Amino acid sequence: MLNHVLIPLDGSQLAEKAIDVAKTVLKQQGKMTLLTVVPQGSLPIFADPAPDGLHVVEAEASYLESVDSDVQAYIDRVAKNLQLNGYEVAVEVAGGDPADVILILAEKTHVDMIVMSTHGRSGLDRLLFGSVTNKVVNNSHCPVIVVPNREHAKVDDMEAIPVTDPRPAV
Repeated sequence: MLNHVLIPLDGSQLAEKAIDVAKTVLKQQGKMTLLTVVPQGSLPIFADPAPDGLHVVEAEASYLESVDSDVQAYIDRVAKNLQLNGYEVAVEVAGGDPADVILILAEKTHVDMIVMSTHGRSGLDRLLFGSVTNKVVNNSHCPVIVVPNREHAKVDDMEAIPVTDPRPAV
């Protein structure tokens, strides 16, 4: 059993399935750190820049403030539900590249494992958007459990894919 796990969440029900898997590997007095990453440069397309560029800065600041508020409310709600069930929970909201932020926080907080879901993108989507999960698995200092995307499957029926050591054997 583990003492501390990191669970990246993106607001989707799929990502939250990682919480149930984490509960199965965590000690009773273990700690969960929930992380939500707001990708930088996430200004919506409808924010039309003014010639002087000032409206873009104002629109981006206002938009990011709104997003940060919504994200914080979401992750706090998830944490509170876990705390009511007796779990020790820390929350983090950060901006940046999701894979980089996950890897940095995992190392900084000395987690025993990362438990995360994958959206299962393939083909052109994966090429264009990359795979956060793939980057984390290939660069993590600790083991990673990946909960696959399987529609209509219950977490109990899901087959988690443990990665015991993401570094290649030398």
